[in-house]
Amino acid sequence: MTTSPETALVDLLESQKRSLDRYSSEVQQTRVLFQAIAEQLSAARTGDLNWAHATVLSGGEEISRALEEAVGLARSEVIGMHPGVPISPERLAEGRIRNRKLLERGIAMRSLHLSAMLRTTFGPGHLRDLEGIGATVRIAPVLPIRLVITDRRVALVSTASMEQERTAVRLEYGAVLEILVGFFDHLWVHEAVPLAAAMEGTLERESEPEDTDGDPERPSGRELALLRLMAKGLKDEAIARDLGVSPRTLRRLIADLMRRLDCDSRFQAGVEAMARGWLDTAHRG
Repeated sequence: MTTSPETALVDLLESQKRSLDRYSSEVQQTRVLFQAIAEQLSAARTGDLNWAHATVLSGGEEISRALEEAVGLARSEVIGMHPGVPISPERLAEGRIRNRKLLERGIAMRSLHLSAMLRTTFGPGHLRDLEGIGATVRIAPVLPIRLVITDRRVALVSTASMEQERTAVRLEYGAVLEILVGFFDHLWVHEAVPLAAAMEGTLERESEPEDTDGDPERPSGRELALLRLMAKGLKDEAIARDLGVSPRTLRRLIADLMRRLDCDSRFQAGVEAMARGWLDTAHRG
């Protein structure tokens, strides 16, 4: 269903207002989160372990030791959020060994992965193997942080891949950990899809011809995520990070999207996407 450019423009402006309202809400939630983190760190410095314990980890070896320790002490569940893709086959092999040992102990595992994993040569096989040994895997188009939580008691968190950033925070108990658990559960239920469904969608898109006439029935999950992030007014660097792609790949994705929409500017692309009902779809949920 299409609408007139005038109606689409009005709808786009209304969508931008909703985006600003959501952004304001997110800023407030982030402010609360940062305040809680500050209180956690303050409590850690003063030794008030009844309230919280937070430790800054620096360097790959220290982070790896903390991860091995946290996972090794797990008694019931390990949940993880993994933006980006593994940087080497060695990392994959290490992860498989650790995960297999964990699952053989009867520990439940839920693992969120970025949809970019499905577009690598090794990603689909790695995730299928992970489900094959007993983990539950879901796929999301955007994952903002790297996160591992054991027994909802200890968390390792980083804003980038722990292997790449070389800095992480270990949290034990406290309000921040509860917030992170709630954040993970929200993404798991409302933003992510089971691995099989995500892979089926990827295969369907790959089987479609590259040049299609007319408006497609629906944009891909990555296109929806790109539209949502562009509508928020994020910089390209932030969009690329959240989508798990390089800045160069992001420029290509935006160019392809604008070409499909037959637009010369991002604003014009927003109007056209709204006219086609794409932004409405992007903002559901």
